[in-house]
Amino acid sequence: MSETHQLEISEVLVDEVSQHPDNANNGDLEALKESIQVNGFFSPIIVQASTGYIIAGNHRWQVANELGMVTIPAIILDVDDEKAKRMMIADNRITRLGRDDPAMLADLLSDLSETDFGLMGTGFSHNDLQTMLDMLDKPMEFDEEPDSDGLGEHDAVDPYIVVPIVDEITGECDSFNITRHDGSVLVANDLQRVREMLGLKKLTSAQIDGYDVEGWA
Repeated sequence: MSETHQLEISEVLVDEVSQHPDNANNGDLEALKESIQVNGFFSPIIVQASTGYIIAGNHRWQVANELGMVTIPAIILDVDDEKAKRMMIADNRITRLGRDDPAMLADLLSDLSETDFGLMGTGFSHNDLQTMLDMLDKPMEFDEEPDSDGLGEHDAVDPYIVVPIVDEITGECDSFNITRHDGSVLVANDLQRVREMLGLKKLTSAQIDGYDVEGWA
């Protein structure tokens, strides 16, 4: 059953609230610190009234401490311990479930990169943007033919689309273009997943070094 909370924002002392002891989420404090320094503290934290534990906004509170802020905006909710934990987990999890449209995000970051502040305060670097643009321009490829009877012109390997690249002279397939069904940007580990789906072995460390793909795990 849905429940409506009173969402009144007030200023609370930084040292009067604390991190929830069961919060398993860890984030990038440096990126958040830069965002707060550039954009200001624009989102209140959520605090459980009975304990002073932070339900949402733990990292913003940590950065506020580091920056020497005395007070921060907060919404105080009168919820029991179970509801507080459920809300905390939901806030962390649902944020991760969101996906950017890679083309729209690349366009937005490209526009901001031309401004005086560049990409400061966005959490993205110019290297991130360049990697994104490179991936949009050219889908990843891999060689080595799969152990199967071959793939059709546009075969789907959920959640990917694998397009064979056929040699015009020999008529043999020696590589593939890989894209996602939803159009999102491929990351390096996607290549390993597709290889497994097609019955291929994972690339060795030496082979991975040869690809020189930023962010490879």
